[in-house]
Amino acid sequence: MSSGDDFFASLILGLIFIGGPIAVCIDVNRENRENQQRKNGWQERRDTFRTQRNIERTNFYSYTSFNNDTDAEFILDEKHRTVWASDSTGQYVEIPFKEIVGCETIIDNQSVGGIGRAIAGGILAGGAGAIVGALTTHKKIASFKFVIYRNNLQKPSYYYELIHSISNNQTENNINYEKAMRFSQNVTASIKAIIAQNESKSKSEIEKENKQNNEINLEKRLKSLDNLLKKGLISDKEYNEKRSQLLNDL
Repeated sequence: MSSGDDFFASLILGLIFIGGPIAVCIDVNRENRENQQRKNGWQERRDTFRTQRNIERTNFYSYTSFNNDTDAEFILDEKHRTVWASDSTGQYVEIPFKEIVGCETIIDNQSVGGIGRAIAGGILAGGAGAIVGALTTHKKIASFKFVIYRNNLQKPSYYYELIHSISNNQTENNINYEKAMRFSQNVTASIKAIIAQNESKSKSEIEKENKQNNEINLEKRLKSLDNLLKKGLISDKEYNEKRSQLLNDL
């Protein structure tokens, strides 16, 4: 092979070694720009939706993956007693407080923690402490989901799919995993508070209903007592004694 051929062969090899990484960088940068543009589009739709619905953000938590290809938001609107959940579609789903009965974190199809209403069976899997403990694990995660359970037969659950594939490198995996865990912990804490309010409200509603029923029963019994007196079936003394007893029992 002549020196000229050696030169051209070296030049081609150099272009391959240099051009290959450059092409990869160009593709990565293009993907990042597209993901960022897509995220901006999601955000614009959300901003418009929140303004139109007059949503107030009592608590607000968000998740964005390392390369901006996955996005999630959780809004707790205490004024309207509503949770607004949004995933990478940029669309919000409305979940009334009264429908929320629990939540759960699922990593690689394994539950690592969750909570549920006492009337729905108590703790779902391990409790909130298990979620905190899971932060110490750093392995490559293929799937990370957070689910909100609802007392709604048509829509019994809402899923956030925060991680849906194995990351390219360990650093990216760790960042996505820790972000997803923080999001899950914060949302779990909010849902725990909502459930506590729901259970407290349910108890007060039951007490109110019982009181109303007792008052209705008392009214009926007093009317029956009046009829007995009018018909001469009981004396005034018996009437007064029985009437006092009914009122004391209330």
